[in-house]
Amino acid sequence: PEYNDRSTIDDEENSLEHNGSLRAHVQASPRVIMDLSLNYDGHDSDVANESWEHTGRFTTTVDFSDRTRAELGLNYAETYSRRQFSGEYREYTDSGGSVELTHQFGQHNKVGLSLDYATVDYEPPMTDDYQEYSASTSLAYWFSNLWGMDVTVDYEKTDYDLLDTVVDTWSGNIRLLRRLSPYFLGYFKYEHIYTQRELYDVNMYIPSVGFDWNVTEDAGVSLGAGYIFQDWEEENDGRFFVDANVFKGVDLSRNARIVFTATSGIDPTSDDASE
Repeated sequence: PEYNDRSTIDDEENSLEHNGSLRAHVQASPRVIMDLSLNYDGHDSDVANESWEHTGRFTTTVDFSDRTRAELGLNYAETYSRRQFSGEYREYTDSGGSVELTHQFGQHNKVGLSLDYATVDYEPPMTDDYQEYSASTSLAYWFSNLWGMDVTVDYEKTDYDLLDTVVDTWSGNIRLLRRLSPYFLGYFKYEHIYTQRELYDVNMYIPSVGFDWNVTEDAGVSLGAGYIFQDWEEENDGRFFVDANVFKGVDLSRNARIVFTATSGIDPTSDDASE
């Protein structure tokens, strides 16, 4: 798109917003469901300049049996907007896909495997261009009615094209679960994240404790607290953190439902966590 300098436009001039969306839900067979969504969001004649975004997502869910399910997802986004740090306007595409397979054995036991791919390309190309590959496996298992565990192991590879740099990240976490009532369970959790960069490696050790409480059938609270300890080169750092999650579902009709969620916490893999 053509760049237009609108910094001198009168603040009283109204900006033009144009939005459109298309959604489709198809049950191709009793065991196959397909969803498609297309969206366009544009802002023109804005004092900050023009910006727009096209997005599309397609998902297919296949139930091989009552206990085994596969989900395929494809997404694409093309955006023209202001970059947060430089302030310049750039066009870029963000696309990818995912495959997830889950199998349930027993009332509360489940095993899963997922593969993901994502790529971000700026026009013209810049150092933020990257390709990302990730794989994850998970297991939830209850030894008895009172004791259980869940385990997740992830691998992520990020390849920055122009920098010729690859960042590898391995992570894993395990939770020991103790059911205190049909609606309330406590847990002890340990998570470890290892990141291998070109110049240095980072280890993160994250123990925590918390609880999950299903207040009603459609409302719940999850609260946890712990400590993040980071070790890289000859330095280390640590901090306490609190994670809180709340959700509430509201049925509008027999076929319509809204879920409200609120989350507060820290992402240990973010740049803020490593500062």
